[in-house]
Amino acid sequence: MTGPVPSAQPFVHPPNSDSPDIVAVYNGEIYNSPSFAPPGSASDGSAIIPAYLSSGPSFPTLFDGEFALALFDYSSGLVVLASDTFGTKPMFYAFLDGTFAIASYRTAVARLLEENEYPAMGADIRQLDPNSILIFKMSPSGEIGSSPIEAFNTTTFDLEQRKSSPEDFVEAFYSAVEKRTRGLNTEAFVGLSSGYDSGAIAAAVAKSGKRANAYTVKGGEVMEVVERRVERMEELGALGKNRTISMLRQGRGGTAGEDSEGSVYYDYQAMLFAKVEPYTYPPDLGYTETDEERSKIEATMDMRRDPGAVGLGAICRQAKKDGARVYLSGAGADEIISDYGFGGTKIVSHSAFGGLFPEDLESVYPWSNFFGGTQRAYLMKEEYVAGAFGLEARYPFLDVEVVQEFLWLKSEVKNARYKGVIAEILESMDFDTDWGRKLGFSPNAEKAVEKKKTVEEKEEPKGVDFFSTYPHPSCPPTYLDLNGLFLHHPPSSRALLGRYLGKYPECTGLIIMEGTMHLASGDINGSRRSYKRAIEGLVESEEGEEKRGELAKTAALTFLEMNRLIEAVEMLEAGRRAGGGEKSTKDIEDTMAAMFIGNSALWLDPSVTVYFATVDGIEVAEDFCAYLAKSLEKEEGHGWRELLAYAKASVEFGILNKKESAEVTIREHILVGGLTKPSADETKTGDTNSDFISSFKVLTVATEIRPALNNLIRSAKLGFANYEVLGLGMEWEGNPMKVRLYLEEVESMEDDDLALLVDSYDVLLSPEIMKIKKWWAKREEQEGRGSVIFAGETRCWPDESLSGFYDEGQEGRFRFLNSGVMMGRAKDVKAMLREVLFYPVLAVSDQRAFTKFMLLNPGKIAVDVEGEVFRTLHEAGGGLQYDMEGFREEGGARPLVVHGNGNDGKMYYEAFAEKMEKGALESPLEFNLEEGGAAVVRNSVFVVFHKIMSGGEGSIENDLVNGVELFLGVAELMAERGEFEEGVKVLFMTYKLGLCLKDDTGNEEGVERALHSYARWFIGEGCVYCKSTWVHERLGEERAGLVEILEQWGCLVEDWDGMVEGGRYGMGRRFGLADRVAWGELSLYNLGVVRSWGGKLEAAEEVYRQIVGEGRGEEKYGGVVSVDGIEIATVATTHKDGLDKLLASLELFGHSAKVLGMGERYKGNSMKVGLFKDHVCGQVEEGKLVVLVDAYDVLAGKGLTELEEKFKEMEGGGVKVLFAGEKTSYPDLGIAGLYGGGDSYLPFLNSGVIVGRGRSVCRMLTEVSEYPSLHVSDQRAFVRYYLRHRAEGGVSVDVDGEVFVTLHMVEEEVVVERGGEVRVGERGGVAFVHGNAGGMGGKKFYEGVAEGLLEGDEERVVVKPPMYALGISRYERGDKEGAVEMFLAFYASEEGRGNLEVMYNLGVIWGELGGGEESEKWYRRCVEEGSGGEDASYVNCMINLGVLLFGAGEERGEEGLEMLELASKLDISRVDALTAFVKEARAGGVVVA
Repeated sequence: MTGPVPSAQPFVHPPNSDSPDIVAVYNGEIYNSPSFAPPGSASDGSAIIPAYLSSGPSFPTLFDGEFALALFDYSSGLVVLASDTFGTKPMFYAFLDGTFAIASYRTAVARLLEENEYPAMGADIRQLDPNSILIFKMSPSGEIGSSPIEAFNTTTFDLEQRKSSPEDFVEAFYSAVEKRTRGLNTEAFVGLSSGYDSGAIAAAVAKSGKRANAYTVKGGEVMEVVERRVERMEELGALGKNRTISMLRQGRGGTAGEDSEGSVYYDYQAMLFAKVEPYTYPPDLGYTETDEERSKIEATMDMRRDPGAVGLGAICRQAKKDGARVYLSGAGADEIISDYGFGGTKIVSHSAFGGLFPEDLESVYPWSNFFGGTQRAYLMKEEYVAGAFGLEARYPFLDVEVVQEFLWLKSEVKNARYKGVIAEILESMDFDTDWGRKLGFSPNAEKAVEKKKTVEEKEEPKGVDFFSTYPHPSCPPTYLDLNGLFLHHPPSSRALLGRYLGKYPECTGLIIMEGTMHLASGDINGSRRSYKRAIEGLVESEEGEEKRGELAKTAALTFLEMNRLIEAVEMLEAGRRAGGGEKSTKDIEDTMAAMFIGNSALWLDPSVTVYFATVDGIEVAEDFCAYLAKSLEKEEGHGWRELLAYAKASVEFGILNKKESAEVTIREHILVGGLTKPSADETKTGDTNSDFISSFKVLTVATEIRPALNNLIRSAKLGFANYEVLGLGMEWEGNPMKVRLYLEEVESMEDDDLALLVDSYDVLLSPEIMKIKKWWAKREEQEGRGSVIFAGETRCWPDESLSGFYDEGQEGRFRFLNSGVMMGRAKDVKAMLREVLFYPVLAVSDQRAFTKFMLLNPGKIAVDVEGEVFRTLHEAGGGLQYDMEGFREEGGARPLVVHGNGNDGKMYYEAFAEKMEKGALESPLEFNLEEGGAAVVRNSVFVVFHKIMSGGEGSIENDLVNGVELFLGVAELMAERGEFEEGVKVLFMTYKLGLCLKDDTGNEEGVERALHSYARWFIGEGCVYCKSTWVHERLGEERAGLVEILEQWGCLVEDWDGMVEGGRYGMGRRFGLADRVAWGELSLYNLGVVRSWGGKLEAAEEVYRQIVGEGRGEEKYGGVVSVDGIEIATVATTHKDGLDKLLASLELFGHSAKVLGMGERYKGNSMKVGLFKDHVCGQVEEGKLVVLVDAYDVLAGKGLTELEEKFKEMEGGGVKVLFAGEKTSYPDLGIAGLYGGGDSYLPFLNSGVIVGRGRSVCRMLTEVSEYPSLHVSDQRAFVRYYLRHRAEGGVSVDVDGEVFVTLHMVEEEVVVERGGEVRVGERGGVAFVHGNAGGMGGKKFYEGVAEGLLEGDEERVVVKPPMYALGISRYERGDKEGAVEMFLAFYASEEGRGNLEVMYNLGVIWGELGGGEESEKWYRRCVEEGSGGEDASYVNCMINLGVLLFGAGEERGEEGLEMLELASKLDISRVDALTAFVKEARAGGVVVA
């Protein structure tokens, strides 16, 4: 931290010796090291051995610093372990069977033991005590005795209290801070609060002429004090960076979020659980106050749950970003200078003597927290948290000289005032503080003081749980932070509050705190009485009058957040009636107005209705309306006038029953300009082409995934409707955000497109939804009424006062507008949204805003008054039914959209959603694959699967048998369409049903049929392993089961002939692969694949050895006369861009290629090899050089012109057939060990480019064409050939990239020179490059090379490797930091933005690097941006995030489990495992490390 470069450990004597006599290691800082270390030493640790040599084993008593050290003297047979006076630096050690292990953390000692094959669980791992020097004996063989032979104290304090002035203490403290900031090559930092300790450190930094960064966690701090301190530091030139960290983020409604929605406190806590070593606080710190709580102690004492630790973690994270490395901690001040109390009053239960120092100090020394207790616990908190971020904590209050000076002070000086010696420092440097308060460092206290913003407020209102803001003559002169105390120790603070209230019964601040405590314990009446008493009792002064309004408003908002409307009104009325200044009264009445605006159904609450029926209630409402009328006359701002008018109309209509007065208010202040009845012309649209609807899209806005959103999406899929979910992952900002998102999307549509806008969490679409286009066209043709049509409902909600403004001629059951469903041509919807977006009332209610638009724009809006197409369910859901075809009513109506508004409507909605999921999908084969797609069918199968598994009517055996038949049929349909990934998912469930059938009935037929079908899918012509990321990513979770399947398959093929002859399955005839040997080889290949996934590479190699076998031992490559010229051939059945690029690149160098198979139906790899074989063996001279290349991702380079000469040189070395090489042993990773020579540039065979003489290539193709593995992968077949025959000589791989380069995972740049010279890194003369692998990998690289080769006219084009591929490559070779760098760069690019696979990779790698916070961030982003889909990376992100959150602790565990439950619905292969995990976790049976 202080030197120019880090110093290496261990320290040895003699210096630089390979076999030293003395070895020392240490952690910390020795401030007086120059007194011992050799001149010019780079590290303060260089003082350790010289001090030992001069003073012997007690040498640590000479050191001034913070340290933990260990010294091993092999010549004398001694081991010294030492800690500083207070044990600031952790050291753990263990003895086990003669082995000694030592480290800074307990877990590190455990790892050392396990690495040396000792069970850490049985080891006695100890932490070195503070103020300790232990001497152990070491035998000549190096064995260390487990008991010390001698022990010393590092420091012995003098306990005589003899000094009358704190001056020496102050000077000692200044010196302690100065030495801890001396010689730093980085700025120190302090966690700056409004309390004593951090303020004194900041003042001392300024005194020393140094600078420090100041970080404040906005919690229970008095921010005015913090701000003045920052100003003072800046004034003295002592301020580096200054940052305030909030533990709250804006909630989805723009308000301070609750824990479940907005609080980042738990995000920071999760960061601690990901980064910080676990440490358990001892049970005697007072964290639990009752026997019942003590029984839960193991769950509550994890240091990482301490709010102080969470706040420190937030500070350290920011400090590290800012480049600060040394943390000046205030630890020790509470333990030594105040004993967590004052004048004999214990602020917390673990105080030893309430801070009242006795005349005889020896009678209490050392008190419980002097060396141990909270001193020990909180030092470890500081060390563990700071250390996790690579920061060093230093402790000026624990400087030995500082502590000694304090102990020397007479007891009357210590007891004169709370932390009086620290106050001297603050006063001498003119540093403000909140005198007398003990401010607990409690970042989550911010939740207690942040309250909701009302509609009109621009600033955050203050909370009610503080009392220094409310002065009163009867309050005590010294305050305690009861709020901060309450958060940590509720019982203690209640008792203390009771004592203070008994002594100061009129103190307003104490009464407010009493109300807060009542509220926290659920005593609503008690809190109401206390707050009301405080409001009425504020001092009669101008300041007190203003405070009344502030307190009344804040108390009202507190109750409003709890939906306690009557109490909220009572608080406001109490403030208004108690009197106060004009501003105070206006604040109160404005707040009441905002309440009525935001809760216009206020009078519908039974308790509020009763209240307003009383004389007092009527009087309140009358007074309120009078105030609003007066405000409306004065108010100039149209927006606020409109909101006030809504409030006035609501009260007049709903409370005072003055309907005419309400209508007048609406006309004059809301529907400005008056109302007119639409003329006949106005009702005709006339300018819309009703016969043409170019596109229909369903739009909804949702910021988070919920089951109800999935219901809507499912219904859209069933109806094959094009849908878009807007806003996922965003913070909810209210109705304006919703309208804005709608407008942005609709503006991207064509004018004549049809847009259906629906609410996200209570709407369902009919499977017949696409009929809506025909209905719309007919409606426009016949009626011509209304450009945009809304759903209707039975009540005029939320403002019944608007009912009189509806067209009286508009009859129908659903005559009042409902904004949950609306539809129109895009141009008309755009016009409406643009106007509505600027209505002030939109901030309160979109229903109000759209109703206003309708009333002001007759003819532009219509309502589906009969519920013909749009049906709201509130008071109208009883007659509606749902079947497989959709919704229907007895009268014949078939609504296409239903909206579950209202409580009763919500129940109907949920019933329909459940029936839609379970009842309407029982016959998935009835779905049209061509129209609906495989995903819809697979979802249907999934529902049937769960219905069968959960039981039901009829025989379970018949259900299982029918399920197997049904699923196999679905899989065959998918096979015909090439829907391999979806098909594998269906076959996975087939296998599961077969197992259940066997378990429940003993019937093995379902197992065997599923097994054969499953194996065929895994290894057959679908080549699922090659093509399906689903198999690789999801089925990997079922490795053990898959190995079992394939091994069973190996047994089954032994009786294959019998099965076929017996006609039991006909699988051989159906699949065209009845050859027992062929199936056996394919099974072995895939058994190797799965074993490779499981990390059993040796077992995989053994499988592959069986496949490869031994060579035939015959000379395959006899002499042949070379023929000049090159024959280049490729296989391509369709014409694609890649083929054009290959031919164009060949033409550059005077060559062409024979294209084989054009126009034929492609039948797999066996066809490809067959075409090559027929051409080479039948049409090419034996001595001619043949090049076989892939058609769509290969390019020729200028090296092609030298290929003949190069190959002749290779022939001189025995090469007859040469393959391209690549960096991975695709597709069988486990086969890599059979190659040898893995350190080469391109060590593994790639079959995309092959060169050899005609005779040699012909013989190779003839043998390869007989390999069963060719049905799945030509790469596999050629690898088998190569490994089988390489020992004979003649077949080789271009491992150096001399002729061919495969671009996948290549990290060098490719340079294309004018004239076609292609260089890969330092490799020139390349004849062919092969793209190989993935759109973001080698194929992307290939595209860049093709552009430079064929399209560019520059002299030199440099093509950089794709960032995504570089990320994969670096990760594969262990450079995880480099991989993160590449993935981040790729994600920042236009191409990578929003890529779920990249987000998933970043989440995984950050997790492996220990960056839990970053890992969570990327998983969350992946889940949010992938919402609604079923991409493999999206589901994997969801699963990983769920487990991470669950492992973060109770506060976030439930969110994690909900995430896993949702993932289980999207991931068929892991549904059982995930469901079981969630169930067991909720039962308390799962612990995630």
